[in-house]
Amino acid sequence: EATTYWSVQAMLAPEGYPSISVGYETDDDDADAIFAGLTFAEVGPGSVSLGMASTDLSSDDYYQYELAYSYPLNDGMTITPGVFIKEGTTDTTGFAVKTSFSF
Repeated sequence: EATTYWSVQAMLAPEGYPSISVGYETDDDDADAIFAGLTFAEVGPGSVSLGMASTDLSSDDYYQYELAYSYPLNDGMTITPGVFIKEGTTDTTGFAVKTSFSF
């Protein structure tokens, strides 16, 4: 059976301050989740993003945290390395690198 998800998201980007993102998500099984994030533009040649999200508000209060730095490698490529920690019965820590191409 397919699950339907619903979410509400908002972003505010006041000039001279970090942009703020927040959201709420729910599904057919009433598994609710929230997220919040900050992005600081112009940190060196790139930008820094911090995020926090719940994994499921209806169960134990486990959260996921992330930190990433996005910077342009050249005119057509952006590299975003990041680290995350996901709480659970056993915590998980990971590292990821995203590469974006623009033509």
